[in-house]
Amino acid sequence: MKKVGIIGCGNMGGALARGILKKPSSGFRVGVYDIEKRKVSALAKEFKSLHKFSSLQALWDASDILIIAVKPQNIEGVLEKIKVSRAKLIISIAAGITTRFIEKRIGRAAVIRVMPNLAARVEESISALAKGRYANLSHLKIASKIFSCVGKTLVVNEKKIDAVTAISGSGPGYLFYFLSLIEEAAQKAGLNRKEAEILVKEMFLGSARVAEEAREDFLSLYLQVASKGGTTEAAVSFWQKNKLKSIVYKGINKALKRAKELSK
Repeated sequence: MKKVGIIGCGNMGGALARGILKKPSSGFRVGVYDIEKRKVSALAKEFKSLHKFSSLQALWDASDILIIAVKPQNIEGVLEKIKVSRAKLIISIAAGITTRFIEKRIGRAAVIRVMPNLAARVEESISALAKGRYANLSHLKIASKIFSCVGKTLVVNEKKIDAVTAISGSGPGYLFYFLSLIEEAAQKAGLNRKEAEILVKEMFLGSARVAEEAREDFLSLYLQVASKGGTTEAAVSFWQKNKLKSIVYKGINKALKRAKELSK
């Protein structure tokens, strides 16, 4: 079995560890290290097969594949502490950190950059993978197999990762924000908080299921709901007149611009 070491047991690192550990047939053993010991202890209580490490270097030495799941501002400190003793695959999910940035500090290492999203918590993420200069198709296959434990994967050129970040990385946040506005509007329309929450949540989940199983695109699905002169058309017509499309485009471009600013 290949040994996967995960540095960082935060939201994404923890979700990834759980996803792999729930699938022993995947062929991966999991070891973790986090400066916050309580996060490791909490994970170890859930999974007896988890291997805990007391230092970053010990995790590195014991792993075939290292996943860096720390905050972008902490990655340089992590890389400085690693003494390369043998070739292995390095996977980074740190937003804005390029494969070139890691290669310059580690050497001729096989590096894969991955942008998952919050849905990894329920094993429904879409993770975009991009390889560095020294990584090959075999490395991509391994990384894809790992991230398949928390959802679906898509291989892209690294130049597109900033766009991925602005769309699927930040996307759950956009959706949750918009749903919160609908929920608020529902309460203003006379529903109580619990009624509004149930209706909005189930509407969202059901719609997502329809979209997943449908052959039509999103616009075609919209037209199936929006009958001529009906309630859906009334709301959407108002949004169109008030340039919602332009607002969405501009907002995503702001996210894209910020992703590029954070890139190093």
